[in-house]
Amino acid sequence: MIILFHDKESLRSKPLLLNVMIGMCIFLSAIVDAQETESFVLEEVLVTSQKRIQSQMDVPIAINTFSTQDIKTTGALSLIDIHNYIPGLEIEEGQVTQAGISIRGIEASNISVGGDPSVATFYDGAYVPRASATVAFSDIERIEVLKGPQGTLFGRNAALGVVNIIPNKPNDKPEGFISAKIANLGLRRFEGMLNIPISNEVYARFNILSNQRDGFIDNIGPSGGDPGNQDSITARGSVLWNISQQTQLQISYDWDHVDQAPPQAIGVSAFALSTDPFNDRVANDVVNGQETRDMYSVSGKINHIFNDQWSMNYIINYRDFETTNRADQDGTIDVTRYLDTDNIEDSNIFYTEIQFNFVRNKLDLVSGINFSQENVFQKVPTNLKTDSLLRNVTNGVKNDDTLRTAIATSAGNTALALLDRIDHLWNPDDWATFTSLLGIGPLVQSDAEYGMVAVGLQLPLLFGPSFSGQIYNETSISSGDFTNIGAYFDINYAVTEKFSIAAGLRYSNDDKDFTWQTPLSSFAQTFSGLGITNNIVLAQQDFLSASQNWSRTTGRLVANYFFSDDIMTFVSYSTGYKSGGFDTLDVRSAQFPIEPEEVTNYEIGLKGDFFNKQLRSQLSFYQFDIEGLQRTVNSREPGETAAIFRVINSDTESKGAELSLDWVISDSVFLGLVTNYMNTQVRFPAFFDATGNLSLARSESAIEKFDESFTVRFDWTPDIPLGSLVVHGDYIYAENNPELRPNHLDIFDNIIEGYRNKRKRLNLRMTWQSENEHWELATWGRNVLDNKHIAEVQSISFATFGTVFVRVDEPATYGIDIRYTF
Repeated sequence: MIILFHDKESLRSKPLLLNVMIGMCIFLSAIVDAQETESFVLEEVLVTSQKRIQSQMDVPIAINTFSTQDIKTTGALSLIDIHNYIPGLEIEEGQVTQAGISIRGIEASNISVGGDPSVATFYDGAYVPRASATVAFSDIERIEVLKGPQGTLFGRNAALGVVNIIPNKPNDKPEGFISAKIANLGLRRFEGMLNIPISNEVYARFNILSNQRDGFIDNIGPSGGDPGNQDSITARGSVLWNISQQTQLQISYDWDHVDQAPPQAIGVSAFALSTDPFNDRVANDVVNGQETRDMYSVSGKINHIFNDQWSMNYIINYRDFETTNRADQDGTIDVTRYLDTDNIEDSNIFYTEIQFNFVRNKLDLVSGINFSQENVFQKVPTNLKTDSLLRNVTNGVKNDDTLRTAIATSAGNTALALLDRIDHLWNPDDWATFTSLLGIGPLVQSDAEYGMVAVGLQLPLLFGPSFSGQIYNETSISSGDFTNIGAYFDINYAVTEKFSIAAGLRYSNDDKDFTWQTPLSSFAQTFSGLGITNNIVLAQQDFLSASQNWSRTTGRLVANYFFSDDIMTFVSYSTGYKSGGFDTLDVRSAQFPIEPEEVTNYEIGLKGDFFNKQLRSQLSFYQFDIEGLQRTVNSREPGETAAIFRVINSDTESKGAELSLDWVISDSVFLGLVTNYMNTQVRFPAFFDATGNLSLARSESAIEKFDESFTVRFDWTPDIPLGSLVVHGDYIYAENNPELRPNHLDIFDNIIEGYRNKRKRLNLRMTWQSENEHWELATWGRNVLDNKHIAEVQSISFATFGTVFVRVDEPATYGIDIRYTF
């Protein structure tokens, strides 16, 4: 099977998925018919993806679920760990507070708080902002991933899809568990849950999870921690009160604390410890580097049944969080190339929604209103050492056209060659050479002489080496007040017993008030005598505010037909929308805001249980057309000394197919497959890339790439004398098309070893459970073949300092799990 999906060249020349599906169905049909397998029914999975309780196989949406058992089997800690098991889903690995979520190859911006994610995340029915989406999986019932625009039912920012995280509810059964995960790299994960019936009508449930792990790369630099280090605690308490047979009230409190090493910055430039991205050591020197999150949430939910036809659900939620993410941005310990940035956020969101359900004969109606009020505050400090600041000044002096002309006129082109060889003006020889070329030297080093030359050249940032080692800081400060109101209805009408039509509309209105302020650098304020009147990275900006309103009406139309009780097909047309916004680091967006995203999706799907319910299949063909996709780029515009993060709008088209197969071969053998095939075209606007070059080629013609990925899963439960045993394995394969990323530079192919490595992971697990199902013991390994893959490349400091760094996948890990259930 793996060979069938791996021959990319031959597949490209044919209608790919059609050939694969025909071949697979013939193969599976022959195998199943040839074996005498006992009847085995795959479990029904109930979901709430349409704000109704339905079987997953009856929902006319491309939807995948990730269950409690899946979390245990894969060892997933958060959303970051599950994307390889769900076709079309990708989540940026390596950081918790700024992990971007993409669906079907479409990646949205994840930096500025003035914008929003394109994939909406909900936790226990309430919308959660980007920095909150990666809460740890503690006592989770399931995760639902809905692909395609879901704004009709889920509203805000569901333009590309929805991730719906559903924790377990309190119930009337006394139960609980404690578990421990112990592994290499110092991994220690402990979890506990207790469910207590307080009375016949009131139940309480409490859970807590603690996760610590050492880094998987040794940082021999002076500070910054070992990349990959994890340290987090998550807890939740919930009380459910059955007020009457018709009314139910649930109150919940969530708490989350993360304090770990900053995201990886594995340098691969000539100035780094090594040019090998897969070296086991790195040298970082970020001062006070860390990634933190402190968060709590309070929510209340009321469910009420009026009569046999009408019911109501109401939710009210408040979430507050503070984050930091101070990370190395050069991947070296060269103090003359030092650069770090931080993302400090202090935000909160109030979300409420009331929903009414009506069911009568052939009609099923869902309607509701939601409201959210979000207050955001963001500080984005950019920190240099004075030593790296002087390298920037040196580069500026060497490339100053007026100065070069004057030196060439007085001393000829030979003098220009000497100027070009200057590396850093704090080097004594370079300073002597430079002052000689100016006709005033050679001078020895002193603050007075640097000051004299600074005045003559009108360069207040040219100061002497006595300032070495100090921090030069520029900080962008932003705040926002966002209000979202939405009203929706969704109708499903059964035309016949087998054929039904669903239609829905949503009106969304977004009001955004935003402010910017960038003070003069801290260094200028401290040493006012230097005469520094301008910043060099982030332009100084007095208090500035802007307001904007966006509104749209979006909808969907779906027809589905049941060939039998177990097999259905659907055709859908849906539109999605995400409001525009403001760019934290680009004050021009006050006058020219980020444009909204508008999505059109066409889809046809087939779902069914085949061969006496031994084979479950979900197949979907889709086409995404997105106008104005908001992307984050590293950009250095004329006159700027360094690249910064900016948000641009691009037009994108994605065509593809997704397939999920669950095959119960026999009582003891299970085989699963999820695969995704995409053909993506991206047309970027003209923008200045990280090197300062105007990127025109990528705007004049669309970039088109074919992508394939799959995950194969195998489970075997052999008969053993005591208890039960499950042997599990899964193999993950994914293409790597970096051209589709806006920060791709062609030079990366030459300077980064393994830049185009495909992702390949083999994970294994063996689980024993006692006969009374109280004890569970497992041994496991992840990425057991230790495949090397580059997850991300950052070049924000490339133009200024010639430095590039990467983030890589985790190496092979192995350990044991122990769980006691009572």
